[in-house]
Amino acid sequence: MSQEEINTNVQERLRALEATQQITAAFLFAAAETHPQPERLRAQFVKRSEMLISGMLARELQEDWIDAASAFREALLAAFSPPSP
Repeated sequence: MSQEEINTNVQERLRALEATQQITAAFLFAAAETHPQPERLRAQFVKRSEMLISGMLARELQEDWIDAASAFREALLAAFSPPSP
């Protein structure tokens, strides 16, 4: 396989992952917005996501990986904000 084919394959896989993340985020926003106990859901999400990111820090994963996880976490936390008029 040539380097160009490898690059194309990697780009296709990254686009597929980005699309998957966007659809997953849309689903999670909908679930959070319609959850019968949004404060409890938010508290559990904060707890579990903090544990996950702490584990990433402890394993000394690459900083861009941790930054991406933190940014996605913050985006999902926005689902708990009151809707703008």
